[in-house]
Amino acid sequence: MTKSSNGGVQWTGLPVESDAAIREALALTGHDSRRLLVVDATGRIRRSTSAGASWSVTLDLPGITLCAVEYAPADADWAYAASTLGRVWCSNDGGGTWHELPRGVTLAPARPVNDIEIDPGDPRRVFVAFGANDITFGSDTRAVWRLDVASVNQTVWTDVSGESPASSLPPRLPITGLAIDPRAPDTLYAAHLLGVHRTVDGGGSWSPFDQGLPNCFVSDLDLHEPTRALYIATMGRGLYRLTL
Repeated sequence: MTKSSNGGVQWTGLPVESDAAIREALALTGHDSRRLLVVDATGRIRRSTSAGASWSVTLDLPGITLCAVEYAPADADWAYAASTLGRVWCSNDGGGTWHELPRGVTLAPARPVNDIEIDPGDPRRVFVAFGANDITFGSDTRAVWRLDVASVNQTVWTDVSGESPASSLPPRLPITGLAIDPRAPDTLYAAHLLGVHRTVDGGGSWSPFDQGLPNCFVSDLDLHEPTRALYIATMGRGLYRLTL
């Protein structure tokens, strides 16, 4: 990993390595630029409180590989991490200590979590997007779930992949990225191998949202709130921007 403090003119290396295959390896908080979380190259969570000058391991689970980490936009004391088998941990002290969130009887898939997105106004309302170890899921896999975190010991998992087959996310397709509209937290965008879908009701129903895009693998997406621009990265077909 490298860092620039002058707009990209110069770069310096940081004493930590990650894995290029991890989609959500670095977490930043707008509350304190010195605080960072990263999934390192061995699948552990490291934290820096010195803007990347030094790092300490805060979550190391033998036999478990972590693959995503994220700070809550509304409260940087809350952070979330997920594993390649769909397990999720949370921290309420900025990433210093971690607690696994219970799954109960949920049928969430034991698959890699490609993205974690947290409600901009509620650090305990979390969305996770599941990927796959190969190109496709099984036909019955549900790919987007919402976690309502009452406490580190009490979490409700809700399938928000769509309530009916006609209005669900495409079956058999892993989700590669999520974005939440800060002005309307029930509006989410989901990227996948064939384009983008959108929901405006928190995941009850989804519909294609890819007019003007090529029919290709969308690898990630992000919403830039100050300009109301949705950016979409494709695999081999360039970068697209849509003003919302």
